[in-house]
Amino acid sequence: MQFRFIKTLLILILLVSSGVSFSQGFLKVNGTAISNDEESNYILRGMGLGGWLVQEGYMLQTSA
Repeated sequence: MQFRFIKTLLILILLVSSGVSFSQGFLKVNGTAISNDEESNYILRGMGLGGWLVQEGYMLQTSA
């Protein structure tokens, strides 16, 4: 039981310390530009799933 506690504690310490070591700071908005602390502009890109994850009534076999 003590080994399990030590193992859990080590995993928790690793998770907390990894979040701090890989932190990259904050982005800010200046008009329509998004930049970091050194005023380098960033373009944010991503993929929107739209309504792909919305459950429809026929999928859940409900009347509505």
